[in-house]
Amino acid sequence: MLRRQARQPQLADWQQALATVVGAEPRPDRTSVPLALELTRNPGGITLRPLMWGKSGRWIRSGITWDSLRDPSRTPYNETHRRALAAIRRGQRAPEWQYYGSRTEVLELGQLAPEVWPALREALACGVELISAPRSPVTLVEEPARVLTRLSRSEAGLTLTTRVLVGDQDYSVPYSNLLGTPPHGVVIPADHGVLIAGFEEPLRPSVQAMLLRHPKLAIPAEDVPTFASGHLSALRQKVPVEVDPDVELPTPEPPGLLLRVGFEPGHVTTLEWSFTYAVGAVKSSFRLDDSDVEQAPREASAEAALLDELPDGPWPRFGSRPLSGRVTGPASASFVSDGLPLLREHPRVVVVVDGEPPSYRLSEAAPVVSLAVTDPAAGTDWFNLDVTISIDGESIDFRELFTAVATGQSHLILESGTWFSLDHPELDQLRLLMAEAAALQERGRPGCGFVRACRAVGRTGHPRGGGRAVRDVAGRRRRLARSRLPADHSGAGESDRHPSPVSAGRF
Repeated sequence: MLRRQARQPQLADWQQALATVVGAEPRPDRTSVPLALELTRNPGGITLRPLMWGKSGRWIRSGITWDSLRDPSRTPYNETHRRALAAIRRGQRAPEWQYYGSRTEVLELGQLAPEVWPALREALACGVELISAPRSPVTLVEEPARVLTRLSRSEAGLTLTTRVLVGDQDYSVPYSNLLGTPPHGVVIPADHGVLIAGFEEPLRPSVQAMLLRHPKLAIPAEDVPTFASGHLSALRQKVPVEVDPDVELPTPEPPGLLLRVGFEPGHVTTLEWSFTYAVGAVKSSFRLDDSDVEQAPREASAEAALLDELPDGPWPRFGSRPLSGRVTGPASASFVSDGLPLLREHPRVVVVVDGEPPSYRLSEAAPVVSLAVTDPAAGTDWFNLDVTISIDGESIDFRELFTAVATGQSHLILESGTWFSLDHPELDQLRLLMAEAAALQERGRPGCGFVRACRAVGRTGHPRGGGRAVRDVAGRRRRLARSRLPADHSGAGESDRHPSPVSAGRF
């Protein structure tokens, strides 16, 4: 008995269509479709385009774009190749404009970021093939390119030549062969096709200037010392410079210090500090307050080390840096007496003195104060108190001393150049007398000459009638004392009518 075969149900059209997608064909193996990168040379530079291996057994452009490399879930590409090319795609800078919905099929190498060069080398290492037209092959140089300036001898002196070094060969490169802004890669014409290479870092404007505007500079023999005195060191800070072994250059000396010293009336000394440089017969100097340490031939580290070697001395300074300017009064005398000899002994300091230095002498002796009481002039009952002050036998003008004490100065300089400290017990009585006069004035007591002199000094720093003021206040005190003596005191004031020297500090 024959069994009737069961009839299969007829599938709807949509079911048949889906069966061919989800069931009829095996799931594609994403590792089976390798990728490649097409490099094309055109007048604008180098373009990059992704390729995939087609069923026909050759590289094809259809079915792949830079945008399709973004999503790994919808592409049948080799995943390692996809990630390598996607890294190149991420280096694209945002275009100025783009049509909505447009696809990115070609990238300009010059419009990518500098990170494209390590991404290209990584893609090559992952097995991504680089394809180019047989008639104009494009070859990626894996070693980074660099700009090099070479200094060599010539018949007339020296020659500076700046070229691009790729591998062990150097090339002259026009602007049109640079890739990127600022340039991060270069196109080098070869015997067959072109070479492309990325720079170690994008070219700075100074490097571009040497490579494009001044690829070859001639330096006459008579200018070699000037070139070596600072231009060479400044150039080396901007561009790598190699000097041929047969080039002989004068050796630069380490920086030194120059101090110009001048003198003005009134115990004023002017100071002007500079750094000095010398290479052969070429010398240059730069003021210490000039902060532009980038200019040739200055070396900031060498200058700082020199200032650290400078000893402490009686000159103005900020940290280790001496200051240019004017020193006056005791500071001027201290510098001339102690600082100038100290600096002249320093091996790396040159001191230039304009004019003749004043002759100063610091006296350690105590001032001698003498008082003498003399008879009053006719028609008055005021006695006179004469005050004389001297040091080492040299008379001191009372007005100058009065001003110095009243204004709180630490030293006093005499016309002869002798100077001394005002911090002496012998002058304490003078300070007390001045303080007493000021206190009387503050309490509203009738002012005497000495009080008025103190007020004058307090306002202007210059006493008026200081010597006579002491005599006035002393006379007032003597008259007050006589008025309190008994009438029959025959000796009253007898000793006052004769000069009597008083030892220092016994006002």
